[in-house]
Amino acid sequence: MIFTASTQSLQEVTAVPFNMTPGGDFLKNVHAAWDRANLGPALFNSLITSLLVMAGKIALAALSAFAIVYFKSPLRHVFFWMVFLTLMLPLEVRVIPTYNIASDVFQPVRWIVQTITGIELSLQWNLLNSYSGLVLPLIATATGTFLYRQFYMTLPDELAEAAKMDGARPLRFFIDILLPLSRTNMLALATIMFVYAWNQYLWPKLMTTDASYQTAMVAMRALVPSVNALPEWNVSMAGALIIMLPPLVVVAVLQRCTQILHGVDLNFKSGEFVVILGPSGCGKSTLLRMIAGLEEITSGEISIDGKVVNNLEPRDRGCSMVFQNYALYPHMNVAANIGYALKVAGVPRAERDRRIAETAKIVGLEELLDRKPAQLSGGQRQRVAMGRAIIREPKVFLFDEPLSNLDAKLRVQMRVEIRRLHKRLSATSVFVTHDQVEAMTLADKLIVMNKGHVEQVGTPLEIYHRPRTRFVGTFIGSPAMNFFDTTIAAGGDHVLLDGIAQAIDPVLGGQNAGTAVSVGIRPEHCRLVPAGTVNSVPANVDFIEELGSGRIVHVEIDGLSFAVSVEEDQFFEQGAVAGLQLPSEHIHLFSQETGLRLDDAPAATRQPAPKTVAA
Repeated sequence: MIFTASTQSLQEVTAVPFNMTPGGDFLKNVHAAWDRANLGPALFNSLITSLLVMAGKIALAALSAFAIVYFKSPLRHVFFWMVFLTLMLPLEVRVIPTYNIASDVFQPVRWIVQTITGIELSLQWNLLNSYSGLVLPLIATATGTFLYRQFYMTLPDELAEAAKMDGARPLRFFIDILLPLSRTNMLALATIMFVYAWNQYLWPKLMTTDASYQTAMVAMRALVPSVNALPEWNVSMAGALIIMLPPLVVVAVLQRCTQILHGVDLNFKSGEFVVILGPSGCGKSTLLRMIAGLEEITSGEISIDGKVVNNLEPRDRGCSMVFQNYALYPHMNVAANIGYALKVAGVPRAERDRRIAETAKIVGLEELLDRKPAQLSGGQRQRVAMGRAIIREPKVFLFDEPLSNLDAKLRVQMRVEIRRLHKRLSATSVFVTHDQVEAMTLADKLIVMNKGHVEQVGTPLEIYHRPRTRFVGTFIGSPAMNFFDTTIAAGGDHVLLDGIAQAIDPVLGGQNAGTAVSVGIRPEHCRLVPAGTVNSVPANVDFIEELGSGRIVHVEIDGLSFAVSVEEDQFFEQGAVAGLQLPSEHIHLFSQETGLRLDDAPAATRQPAPKTVAA
């Protein structure tokens, strides 16, 4: 409506009923608003003021909340409640005392000195008609302090304790640990505080008698006459549209800074077991939660079974989720936990009991239905969580690192059970993990993610044998792939390692002669031979890891470390010299510049995702 009104003439905008069809006077109205309200300097003042208030509020909130949470003084609670109680005071109560102080900042100081010593000071600082007057009184922020306090309280105490053990003083802990962790919180608060400062009217109006310091909100007053003349609402709406644009741009930029996923475009076939693999913080759990409807997406679409579900509640998407920490209701027994979704849906008691019994049999909990979660082992709790997901008969099962809290033996057992369960139910399953063994053994389709991007999609063996990026090559495989940087020789048939030629694919090498590459080869594909063997590079044996069925020998070549998997009947002594051979058929070449595999087509520049699709 604001835009439509800004495009119409005065006669059109005052017509009854209001016509929502845009008119042709937009540029005329914008020009009139810009000139009458002198919006150029006013917008500049608003921008400077809002940025300074935003930065000041964040700094003050972060530091004051840090003092409240981490300084173990009894006064910290008094300080917090003093800050918190300011939220109870309406603006009308605060504005006059604040104005009096701002008009003579040192008045309280002069009064105290005169009362105690009898000396009259001549100190005076007037904040009227100045940026300091527009900014400083607005920096105090009970809301920001409260939000930062809540964020700090969610962080584990072990972080502060570890920093103390490492010798970090409080300020160093704040700068090195807390600030980086609070980036998302900081950007969200920055958005709120910028808009808050931009929309201020009463305070800038009180503090500015000089028009050169007026903000955009105050300048807008010039577009509304103070007498009984008819306001030119079309011009006023054009002015309103102008001053709305900077906050919208700032919010859009800050939201872009907090974007977690980029360029995600996936399709899951019905009945597939899809595993999303990646390091902590890569966005894999966020992607899973977006499919479930627990996180909103900012662009694109998610469809399940051909139906777009962007605007559907989690319960209506046909998904069930098994959480990392099980998320069992502690006061309910196993049967009540499994059947809770049916109870909420209003399923009759008899039908509910029948389905609970069937589900309990599937997950092997028939004898434990009366127990509470606290009486169960980790594996049993995981079965309850799986039973709760199964009983809803979903189209898609979502698993968020469900095995991470189990011991190694139980993880293997539960991995087998999950695969059997998937085969029995024939539903689409999406499983998130950072454990590559889980990923390789469970997946029909494997998705490797890094820093919010999908690095590669394929079967486990495809990704193992042909990693598309250096990151994938490093992340898949244990021990990790060995790498060394070099340049493909002019002939294109070899690279050099410690001055000794290592053969590579001559066709691929010929196409990329002179290219700086990272050469990768897996430990299980390297060969250790006696020193002096033809086509081997002398390598010092650094240390040996015994695995029982074999061993991993770590060798060093001119400062480069290589891990080599050898059979149990191959023996090498620590400190000895051996020969390292790199079979050309197992060598992977990656561009040093892009990290991409050389024999893959160049990837398009990464862009934000148009869609995420689960079928």
